[in-house]
Amino acid sequence: MKFNWRPPKVKQSLNNSQKNMRNQFCSDLFYTGLINQVIYFSDESRFEQQSDSSWRWIRRGEYNEGIFNEKSKSSTSVMGWGCIGNNYKSPFIMISSKIDSYVYSDVIKNCGLVQNANNMNGQYGWYFQHDGATCHQSKKKQLMNFRKS
Repeated sequence: MKFNWRPPKVKQSLNNSQKNMRNQFCSDLFYTGLINQVIYFSDESRFEQQSDSSWRWIRRGEYNEGIFNEKSKSSTSVMGWGCIGNNYKSPFIMISSKIDSYVYSDVIKNCGLVQNANNMNGQYGWYFQHDGATCHQSKKKQLMNFRKS
């Protein structure tokens, strides 16, 4: 019957405002021509320290609410950070503390991204893109210009 025993797919819970912001970002990339520029994308990922253990039978090609397992943002975990871009992959950095604007800024300053991106594309010849996490949008972070070394 084409069923596989596997863990559920994970679906991020997004409200309508978050969905609209993602759609606007994609539209802006295409309509402004930024999609053709050198962009470095960064993101953090949480690794849960306990097993999910909620595997289920899922039919191949099936798409319904039963194949998803919504996750809470409040579980024991560790955080990792990385960045990718055209011909670039940063080191993967494990973050042992809660990530805030200070930790986030330190990770970016100390990972070599700015120096490598400037060497590959010239100073100011690239864009740095992160998601809308709170630590990325603090007033301290907005005052920083990561493209300046």
